[in-house]
Amino acid sequence: MQKSFYRTLRVSRGLDYNYYFSPSRSSKQAYIFFVHGFPSTSHDWHHQVTFFQERGYGIIVPDMLGYGGTSKPTDPTLYRFDAISKDLIDIMDAENVFKAIFVGHDWGCAAVSRFLLLHPSRFQAAAFLAVGYMPPDPNFDYEKSLRDSKAAFGYELFGYFSFFESEEGSSISMDNLDTFLNILYPEDPKTWITDMGPIDAIRDSISSGKVLPSASWLSSEDKAHQKKVIQDGGLAAPTCYYKAKVRGVHNAEDQALPPTAFPFDVPIFFGGATEDFICIAPVYKQIMDQIYSGSQAGVGYTYREFKANHWVMMQIPDEFNRELAEWIQRVTGVWVWRSVSDFEYHRDWTSVD
Repeated sequence: MQKSFYRTLRVSRGLDYNYYFSPSRSSKQAYIFFVHGFPSTSHDWHHQVTFFQERGYGIIVPDMLGYGGTSKPTDPTLYRFDAISKDLIDIMDAENVFKAIFVGHDWGCAAVSRFLLLHPSRFQAAAFLAVGYMPPDPNFDYEKSLRDSKAAFGYELFGYFSFFESEEGSSISMDNLDTFLNILYPEDPKTWITDMGPIDAIRDSISSGKVLPSASWLSSEDKAHQKKVIQDGGLAAPTCYYKAKVRGVHNAEDQALPPTAFPFDVPIFFGGATEDFICIAPVYKQIMDQIYSGSQAGVGYTYREFKANHWVMMQIPDEFNRELAEWIQRVTGVWVWRSVSDFEYHRDWTSVD
């Protein structure tokens, strides 16, 4: 992603955001606002940025709070999603973009979920990847979530939350960065069953410097970038997302949310990953199925399943880009094609100047 496309904005609460911006080629074409999660930066979307920018879409991709070139506060209360939503509005307003199609991944899905509830008028559509829409949970109890997930799946899904919530979690990870990265971006997706989900599993594996294979689906350039970004910025700020969740920072925020009218007024896409063994696709699909129960199939809500791990947009970028592009074009009514291969993939596309 070219550095010349990056901008910096001091948002209304005094924090600096680093973000990638490219204007749309035509007023008919939407802006796509990509929102990453942990332990990522805007760079994780580079396959999507190239694909959609070449096709004329407007692109906004911030380094989210705590990451990359954005401010890195270590106070977990600053990571409330209502506040982060306002930060994202400030970016949109600075670029004179009123509506966008939001695409979230990982913690980015939590941010997009709250933004959608609080400021639906800023959405043209919303897409959730690997993690689905996350409803308000004002009574979240971390220990209960561990018990419930073990009862349902045979292992805790979120045992790693307590490690990243701890004061030493970030420093232990920094001291054994290769192990940390090879767990978070695994070669074998079932690594998350043995070395991440269960209580104390990730602490034991990272502390011991467990040797794990590096992900073959990531380029050497991506691996080097991810490592350098963490070496430069640390993990004390990024792990605040876990501190905020485990410590109940979001509970009061969720309690104050207004009642939600379902189904949503904007089109929704959920891309489930069949080889994600922590963010279990059927769990999030069930949430959306319940929201849209009684609606006609295909109205408002689109589900696509990907044979991939948690990092769908990096592991199988071509397949994901095609599915996302077709959905975007269908919900916006604007069909674009850039090449013969695009045209052959969907023969009724027409060009937009």
